[in-house]
Amino acid sequence: MNTKLPRILATFAALTALMLPAYSQVASEVKQEAKRVELKVTEDFDKALAEAKKEKKLLMLYFLGSDWCPPCKMLHRYVIDTEDFAKYAEKNLKVVFSDWARGSGPKSKDFKAKHESLAEEYQLEAFPTIIFINPENGKRFKLMGYVVRSPKELIERVEAFRTQK
Repeated sequence: MNTKLPRILATFAALTALMLPAYSQVASEVKQEAKRVELKVTEDFDKALAEAKKEKKLLMLYFLGSDWCPPCKMLHRYVIDTEDFAKYAEKNLKVVFSDWARGSGPKSKDFKAKHESLAEEYQLEAFPTIIFINPENGKRFKLMGYVVRSPKELIERVEAFRTQK
């Protein structure tokens, strides 16, 4: 009988025990994915900004490439289109999507010029980019890339910005 086998089995059991939290997280993400919802959004920045100010909400300006940008797709799948984030956004945010075609600018026909000027004003460098704007004081908070991995993490960052003096 191989004398190394019990050690190999013990090592395998120990590694499996260490990996259980990771498996639980994957299962949780799959479960989270099943609860995907579509967020209420607009393309009209000026209207959303006025409503955010009136309702004392933050404005979320989201630059994305929904049909070609892999990080944008991941952000949507695991963060933006989740039930948790949609509930939070409904109460606390006005959301503007500026969806861009690969290499040819904003997709919106009605707001193309406005979205191009917003990209310049907010120094769009990468997709996805989310800019949170406090319409009361003009303060801004910018996230570039797929830097938040869960709705909870994004909500925590937004709340930290909201409560900042």
